Amino acid sequence: MLSLPDRQLAENLAQKSAVIIKSAQGDAYPAYANGDRRKRPLRWVSRESFQQLTSFGGLQSTEEGYRVSESFARRLKSGGTHAGQHRNMEERELYIPGGVKRPVRRNIGMSAFERLCGRMDINGKPLLSAAEQEAGKMLAQDFANAGYAHVATQNYQSAGEDRRAYNGAEEDNHIRRIDAGKRLSSAKAAMGDGLDKAVLAVCCHDQRLEQIERSEKWAAGSGLTLLKLGLSRLAKYYGTQAGSKHQIKG
Repeated sequence: MLSLPDRQLAENLAQKSAVIIKSAQGDAYPAYANGDRRKRPLRWVSRESFQQLTSFGGLQSTEEGYRVSESFARRLKSGGTHAGQHRNMEERELYIPGGVKRPVRRNIGMSAFERLCGRMDINGKPLLSAAEQEAGKMLAQDFANAGYAHVATQNYQSAGEDRRAYNGAEEDNHIRRIDAGKRLSSAKAAMGDGLDKAVLAVCCHDQRLEQIERSEKWAAGSGLTLLKLGLSRLAKYYGTQAGSKHQIKG
């Protein structure tokens, strides 16, 4: 299932007839409205989102770069990639500690991270601590604010004009985007290579642990261990863990 942020990204790109210029380097690629590279990029598309859209058959290669395919754009309009995600409920029986079984209604359209936040371990305690849950949410927010999973609200129609003509709100949005991007880079460094893949996959790209285990060829069941280790480091970085100092700078 395509995540909501990536669906919104694809819709925005399709509406603006944007062209993505893929480069061999960098963690994000610029997307230009109508393929006009004389203006500022409409969006920056993360490498992960680019791969997700490609795997869903959403992007087609052209002489200019990559565009959202017409067939995929039609699927977006019809809701074919995301229809009813937040209303998709199922009835199931849940076993809780002690062997007690009770019927529940479960929203199977919740994000992968939200589902993990609601799970309990064999002792009946939350699978993820409050500090880990909050850190994951803060990472997802920085990911969105950095422009990787958020429909841009900035007005790009003034692109190419004197920057002095931009209003204060646009400048503030630009600064917030840069700050969020710096925090995101620092957060990834704080988690370390490998752990950051698990956390980003679940918190930002809505992938299940089983998916990341298969894609990275990790041992079955190891994804949760890596996720919790990454979130633990992330909690220290964001300062959501009791007794830890807030390490964010800038």
